[in-house]
This record gives sequence, structure tokens and C-alpha cells, in this order.
Amino acid sequence: IPCIYDNVNWFQGNYAIVEKNSKFGLINREGKEIVPCIYEVIDWLFFEGYTGVKKNGKWGFIDEEGKEVIQFIYDSTHCFNEGYASVTKNGKWGFINKEGKEVIPFIYDDTYCFNEGYAHVTKNGKWGFINKEGKEVIPCIYDSAWDFEEGYARVKKNSKWDYINKIGVEYWED
Repeated sequence: IPCIYDNVNWFQGNYAIVEKNSKFGLINREGKEIVPCIYEVIDWLFFEGYTGVKKNGKWGFIDEEGKEVIQFIYDSTHCFNEGYASVTKNGKWGFINKEGKEVIPFIYDDTYCFNEGYAHVTKNGKWGFINKEGKEVIPCIYDSAWDFEEGYARVKKNSKWDYINKIGVEYWED
């Protein structure tokens, strides 16, 4: 790796984030610059071939070749998973697909990535789950929620943690 960078992070997968003049880029394991140091921030990992990057105060996405694939119009981003990424505009979160089309409206206070076909979202301080069509399939009634894993999600309601299945049946421990 040539001594031209102010900082070189460790490799995660095939890439390392590098810094030059307070801007960030990516190099591969051979030291070749894949993405020039032009971004304010680069998300650490590629998911489904894309990673979020910040330029001129706004977020967009690049692919693993460094090509800007989704325009820089978002205030924040989460990674792609199952073909969708959650992004925020004007203080509200929604979802885009890999073509950059806004597929689920910007109506949520917070969101996380899709996992097993569901994403946990929050409205008015309560968490629930939506499907990929944007339908709220489990109401926003929980104080906290985690991703679905093997058909179950961990949720918290009334200071108690337990699990729900994908149709919202609760499995509370005594």
C-alpha cells in the first residue's frame, strides 16, 4: 500500500477505508484505489453489493466498483438487505430498492433493515413490523424490537422481553 494516505483502516472483506485530506475512499487488498478519497463518510461494509457514502452533506450509494448508483439526496442510510435499504429524508424514514426507487413511504421515526421479509419500524415511540409491500403486519405496540431470526423476533412490552412469531402471536415467559 503506497504511503499516500493519512489513515488506512483494517480490511473488512476485500476493502479497506482510506483517508486523505479528511476525505475517504476504498482500496482493495492489492492496494489499488477502487474509490477515490472524495467522500465525507463511507459505511464500513458492502451489503448486496452496495454501501452508503456521504458527499456534500447528503447520502447515496456506490457499488463495489465505486460507481455512484443511487443519488445523494438522503439525510441518512442503513444498509441494503433483501433488496431494500432504509433511508431518511426530512426527518422520516422509508425504504428504497436497488434501483433507487422509493418503495415504502417516508412515514417512520426509525427503521431497520429487512430480515426474513419483515423490517421493524417505529411510529410515535412504539415498534412494529412491516412487510415488503409496506403493510404494517404487526402493529407498532412494542417498546423495543429486534430482527426476525428463524421465524421469531425479540420484543419488549411493559418492561418485559420475549418473542413473537410472524403473525404476531406472543410467547411470553412467566
